[in-house]
Amino acid sequence: AYRKHGKTLSAYDQQKELTALKEACPEYGAVYSHVLQDVLDRLDKAYKAFFSRVKKGAKRAGFPRFKPAQRWDSFKFKQCWDNKKNDWTACGRPVDGGRRISIPKIGNVKIKLHRPLEGKPKSLQIVHDCGQWFAVYACEVPKTPLPATGSSVGLDLGTTWFAVTSDGEFIENPRH
Repeated sequence: AYRKHGKTLSAYDQQKELTALKEACPEYGAVYSHVLQDVLDRLDKAYKAFFSRVKKGAKRAGFPRFKPAQRWDSFKFKQCWDNKKNDWTACGRPVDGGRRISIPKIGNVKIKLHRPLEGKPKSLQIVHDCGQWFAVYACEVPKTPLPATGSSVGLDLGTTWFAVTSDGEFIENPRH
């Protein structure tokens, strides 16, 4: 768009064209819209970072490189909770008593929850790492302040000792 018309397109401009793209290319119709929108958000973020480095005068700004399909190791659903209905959207909803999750355009997938979800799930990212697939939820959890203990302590961070407290406790330096 910049070469032909001298105009840049934001992620939002490109996302508006997704419905027409899905009609023209049936292979994109098989992909959930949030996943396609996230790809455009990542692209927009990469170009914004590049142009900010250029503007700062970096010697090597690092033009964004495009990954081949084999190097995409995650995809993201931007919204898993509907605040108006106060309920799950189509993506990430636990089914079968929490033994499976519902992933749009894929189906119900078996899952092992290592801990229960807390708060409202905001987004879901499916990540492929070390030959396994993981579901990563970002949840909005209400703030809960820690109970007051009535005591306070000062810390002195150093190199010989990792920390020395005002109570006189010496904490060893792990020296990683």
